[in-house]
This record gives sequence, structure tokens and C-alpha cells, in this order.
Amino acid sequence: MIEIVVLYFLLKNIGKLAKEKGQSSMQWMVFGFLAWICGELSGIVLVLNFIGQEYFIFSMFFGIGMAYLFFLIVKSKLQGLPDSEN
Repeated sequence: MIEIVVLYFLLKNIGKLAKEKGQSSMQWMVFGFLAWICGELSGIVLVLNFIGQEYFIFSMFFGIGMAYLFFLIVKSKLQGLPDSEN
């Protein structure tokens, strides 16, 4: 549940950054959301496949870490764009 609240504030932040860069805020928020979901799922699948299914709780924490990493990659791509001239 707290993950949803954290994701909300992260997406709000990336939307604000996108507006400062002169980009579509909704587009970058969707990119951030998809990166979060893909990162979380890939982290969970990696742990469950390579370590084993008895480490389910660890896989959830690892998935959240991977989700944040994927989100940071999207955010760094946005930050690398030039600033808006407005």
C-alpha cells in the first residue's frame, strides 16, 4: 500500500520535471509507471527463477528495488533533455 503512495509522488515529480523541460507530462508519467511495473515484475521473476520460490518475501523487496532503478533510468533520460525555452 505504501508503494502506491510512493509511486504517486514519484510520478507527480516526474510530471513536474517534464513540464519544466517542455515535454508532455502525461507521456513521461506513463513511461515512469510502465518502467515501475516492468522493473517490479522483472525483479520478482529473477529472484523466483534463480534463487527459488521459498524466497518470495525477498523477491518482493528486490522487485521494489528494481522498480525504483527502472524509474530512475526513465527520470535520468528526461533530465538529459534540454530545458524549455519558455
